[in-house]
Amino acid sequence: MKIRLLILINTADVVKFLELNPTASLFDCLCQLAACDDNGTVSSFIGDYIVNGHTLILLDGLDVISDLQTQKRVIMLINQFIKSVFNDNPLVITSCSSQALLEL
Repeated sequence: MKIRLLILINTADVVKFLELNPTASLFDCLCQLAACDDNGTVSSFIGDYIVNGHTLILLDGLDVISDLQTQKRVIMLINQFIKSVFNDNPLVITSCSSQALLEL
């Protein structure tokens, strides 16, 4: 059984991060937000765990992104992450509305 590092990120925090870092990927968001703005050591550690498939990623509240364009951008970043970095990391996305999840 593989032991995984749990990464719980609220999508509202992803939106705030993207406003400050418009060219960031979801991978960048996950590393920086999970590390809580450290000096780079923890975010690098988290990045290594993601790349090696040792995380369980929970993105909470996709439906709380009220701006449709922003929600579509986050969905696009999720899809890019799944195609490029996913590497056997289970990804759970929560939403009170199924509409946002249908876009995935």
